[in-house]
Amino acid sequence: MGVVRTTIGEVNFSDNGKGKAVVFLHGYLESIEIWSDFVETFYKKFRVVLVDLPGHGKSTVNNDSVSMDEMANAVNEVLNHLGISKVVLVGHSMGGYVTLAFANRFPEKVKGIVLFHSHPNPDPPQKLASRLSDIEKVSSGFLAKIVEASIPNLYANENVKRFEEYVARSKSIALKTSAKGVVAALSGMVNRDDRNDVIERISSPVLMIFGRKDNLIPSDVAEKIVQKHPASRVCWLENSGHMGFIEERNQATAAIASFLTEAFDND
Repeated sequence: MGVVRTTIGEVNFSDNGKGKAVVFLHGYLESIEIWSDFVETFYKKFRVVLVDLPGHGKSTVNNDSVSMDEMANAVNEVLNHLGISKVVLVGHSMGGYVTLAFANRFPEKVKGIVLFHSHPNPDPPQKLASRLSDIEKVSSGFLAKIVEASIPNLYANENVKRFEEYVARSKSIALKTSAKGVVAALSGMVNRDDRNDVIERISSPVLMIFGRKDNLIPSDVAEKIVQKHPASRVCWLENSGHMGFIEERNQATAAIASFLTEAFDND
């Protein structure tokens, strides 16, 4: 574990394993804790860096809003601190938005990107309204209610009972997030840019992982994204919602491991 001080706050990270560097970026209302079981396999072959994004986990945030670009800058400061110049980034959900912002700002450092239940599109009107509503609710002290209602929805409907222990763990991690951090992240997601152009022009490989039973990114929406970016690799998790690294851990691990070998092949 370590901490890097940045202009937007202190950024907590972990650094384990040896070899080519892989950075895992968690989603909204998550922290590096969410990866604990999933990344163990990767420690054997790679240097794995986990980052608590600003306002989440043990990372702080100074501002009322933190953009995806500012989060990407914070990740870059961690990498500079560790002396890492080339990485593959694996971004879950909001972490995927940060991954695309990083690829846009620091393309020379990117060996590949994995959008893990994430996408390059801006929020549609309904989602935008939902985030703005959540900002008001959190600011009024209702974070616990949002967590209770939203976390089960991250899992495929039929998996909520099956992964009851993990749902409870996800709620526990979410409740550790400060209200200030939640509002800052929501504000940043509301104002994020369309990043489809990043995928179109990036020279390094891209892997998209989608769950067929994702309540947040329905299959028809994911299919349109896949069709728009035919050069990208795609992994469909047939029995997953938005948490494939838990719901179908083995399949997700295999897909990312294969992609990492390909992405680092040119070194």
